[in-house]
Amino acid sequence: MENFKSYCGKSCEDCATFKATLTDDMEEKRRLANRWKTEFGILLKAEKIKCYGCMSGDSEVFKFAKECKIRKRILEWYNGKRQRDA
Repeated sequence: MENFKSYCGKSCEDCATFKATLTDDMEEKRRLANRWKTEFGILLKAEKIKCYGCMSGDSEVFKFAKECKIRKRILEWYNGKRQRDA
């Protein structure tokens, strides 16, 4: 497997959500959904669990990765830099 990194430097390959997405493991997605419900009170259907890493396009990024402050700041900086360079 290729070494995927997130904006913060964490390895996506260590992430259960990323692994379950790549293997389309519905049993693991159900386990994750149940864990998030039990531990954090977050209701999420297993079918909605999908992430190809926070550096992939927005439609491929998991709900919680989209809310990551590090990711948001880097994208704001990058988009501002692109506009200035244009």
